[in-house]
Amino acid sequence: MEKNKVLAVIPARGGSKGIPRKNIKKFNKKPLIAHTIEKSLKCRSIDKTIVSTDDLEIAEISKKYGAEVPFIRPEHLATDSASSMEVVRHATKFLEKNGEHYEYIILLEPTSPLRSIEDIENAIKEIKKEDVNTVVGVTPFEIDNSDIMVKKLDGYIEPYENTEKLNSRRQDDKFNKLIINGGVYAITYNTLFDPNTKIFNPYGENSHLKTKIVLMPKKRSIEIDDIIQFKLAELIMKEETQDG
Repeated sequence: MEKNKVLAVIPARGGSKGIPRKNIKKFNKKPLIAHTIEKSLKCRSIDKTIVSTDDLEIAEISKKYGAEVPFIRPEHLATDSASSMEVVRHATKFLEKNGEHYEYIILLEPTSPLRSIEDIENAIKEIKKEDVNTVVGVTPFEIDNSDIMVKKLDGYIEPYENTEKLNSRRQDDKFNKLIINGGVYAITYNTLFDPNTKIFNPYGENSHLKTKIVLMPKKRSIEIDDIIQFKLAELIMKEETQDG
């Protein structure tokens, strides 16, 4: 089996709740999922792009835009409780049983259409480094601490009690504050199938993993969960398309 191959998995359930049929809803004249498929296919470092879905219509649309759909996802992996980790493990194992082994797996959610090809390539570059288990897309976490208020039991508000501490200069902070944006995840094969690996994010039980980041600007970090985010992301893409 060829080593160092890269697999991109695009998960797309048919039963989205916040926005019905979200993954194939028209977004800048194309189904939402098409934008992720096209960017994945343009990444030279990715050897195969597949869509994991339980929905026949999503499968057909995904094929139309160039992705492979080697299976229809089992029902037990298409519920609200099914984790991305389970979905990616299933996809990777399915291909492995058919003679295809991938050393690195990239998870690309259709709900982050503004990520760039460079963001994906940067994630692949990081995951291939020594002593790296996972890679996550992040964006700076920015908040004006002077505006933090608390509501008291009597209904009045007052400044948060630790405002002075929160307002310390950024350069004095021990850590840079970041938030995971859902734009891109990468994982090694061995880490994916390690029973101690629970989720893609470096939280809790995954704190033992060595995780690198892909720093992405705020405008490429919108993760679509509701119609407001959908319209905002679509507006940004339209403006960038016009500028380009």
